[in-house]
Amino acid sequence: MADSIKEKILKSVTEDLGIISMATGYSNDIQLVERWEQLGQNKASLPAIFVHTGSEAKENRPSIVTHCKLVVYAVLWAIHDRNAFPVPTDEYLNLFAADIEKALMVDEQRDQLAERTTVTDIDFFELQEGQAFVGVIVEMSIEYKHKRGDPYTQL
Repeated sequence: MADSIKEKILKSVTEDLGIISMATGYSNDIQLVERWEQLGQNKASLPAIFVHTGSEAKENRPSIVTHCKLVVYAVLWAIHDRNAFPVPTDEYLNLFAADIEKALMVDEQRDQLAERTTVTDIDFFELQEGQAFVGVIVEMSIEYKHKRGDPYTQL
């Protein structure tokens, strides 16, 4: 079965985040990148990034064009081991946030499928103060077009 333009874009985002490693010039080694799974995510290999979609606005333009603005989240989970990384937690998370933004912007047109990718928001989270599990939520907006009524055909 063929993938829609949206699905191809999501696969591109996931693939691009998978290159984050110190060997490729980043500050961290990401152990796992996977798409959102309703039954739960695999948090056994951290740090890990989980990619999932938010809302998608669609605007029918003149002729046969549908312009789409897709919100996508890259959610990083990590463990802040103070013995291995003796820095404040926000400094530790800033390194991950910078790596994610850099990886996303390597190909902001997502293999020529999108007009642009824009990082719109970065937020940190913790499960409970004093616990080692922390993370980063990177929100991005991806604009693309497809043929009106046919999300499989790129314009």
